[in-house]
Amino acid sequence: MSENPLIDPAQEKILSLAMETQFAANGIVSRTLFRSENSRMVLFGFAEGQELTEHTSTRQALIE
Repeated sequence: MSENPLIDPAQEKILSLAMETQFAANGIVSRTLFRSENSRMVLFGFAEGQELTEHTSTRQALIE
């Protein structure tokens, strides 16, 4: 996962998520968009046939 956030919390920025999404031929690509003390926003690009596997986490998650 790219941990170099694309959004600096100290600056205003408009991103095109379509332009920022990257894909791999046979896998999942994830990019950190934003990171703060309390949260992290990650953009995922899934190759055809890939899916998010069920798992648990100590943090709350929102998937859209």
